[in-house]
Amino acid sequence: MRRIALLLMLATLSLAFAPAPLPSPDPGKDDLKRMQGPWAIASDYTDGVLARPLGLRVVISPTRLTFFLGAAPTQAWAITLDAKAKPKALDMRLDDKSGQPGRLLEAVYAFEGDALKLSFNDNWGKRPADLAGKGPSRRLLVLRREKR
Repeated sequence: MRRIALLLMLATLSLAFAPAPLPSPDPGKDDLKRMQGPWAIASDYTDGVLARPLGLRVVISPTRLTFFLGAAPTQAWAITLDAKAKPKALDMRLDDKSGQPGRLLEAVYAFEGDALKLSFNDNWGKRPADLAGKGPSRRLLVLRREKR
């Protein structure tokens, strides 16, 4: 009987010192880290039709997405990701430099090889359900990482 009690006590003590489970990784942080840096706009589709490239670049930081034409910034957006959404969601809030929250552009994104695809509605409509880029006022930007 003492032996069983001793074994139960040892078993209980061994569980008390078990390591805590590791925190689950945050896919949004991983995606944001992967997004950071300079990108070139390789393709720009409007309503499913390839548009003429304008030579724009995109630079993504931990909190911002900025469009550049040459060396001059043209638009800056505050960004937040939801990598758990299906498809993955990107909220872009226009920085109008007034100090007030700008308009919200709801986008979706995906990584495909070395490309980052962003799809949104040009008319500030609802978040697209996919990355097809087809439909009225739908845009699809295909970004390729620039060599540093």
